[in-house]
Amino acid sequence: MSDERLRNLEQRFHESGQVEDEAAWLVERIRVGGLSRAQLNLAASLGYPAARLALGRPPEHDLGRTLEAMRGTERELRARIALALARFLQERLQRPEWAAALARVSEWLAAPSARTAQACASEDPHEWGEEPGWIAVADALWCVTEASDREEPYPPYHYEAWEEACEISGNPAAVALALQASLRPWVLPLD
Repeated sequence: MSDERLRNLEQRFHESGQVEDEAAWLVERIRVGGLSRAQLNLAASLGYPAARLALGRPPEHDLGRTLEAMRGTERELRARIALALARFLQERLQRPEWAAALARVSEWLAAPSARTAQACASEDPHEWGEEPGWIAVADALWCVTEASDREEPYPPYHYEAWEEACEISGNPAAVALALQASLRPWVLPLD
């Protein structure tokens, strides 16, 4: 029954294109396990109207605070946020030494494996020194390589990376738009 209900809500949304129908579909996707609450919260903070409506309350409007609250959420979600921030900074700072690290994190996200996690672990962001932007790249690597036997995951540095991206770009709205563009296909996939 829940599969049929989910398909019906999806079909109604695709036919109508209405925000209310998409919100109902998102709520059902959470109920059946096809979407996490953390994904929906992030989508709402990124400004998606249907996600905001599905929450039934105004989301946290401070994206930086939302990122800070991501502690303890899914490893993949944390890695995607970190990678999006790191890519934003890489576009502005053009640090060639970050390219391999970002490619390895992307590879792990595309097909998580012990081999790609080990490749990420072989990168040492401390070798770059604490130059502007390095914490975002380090955060992406650390999200991938965190020890799986720990009860508490390593704390993400999203908030610090967010603040640094805003400071370097001088434009928090541009950082938010870059995150939105990068995360949208994963945060709220349309299937």
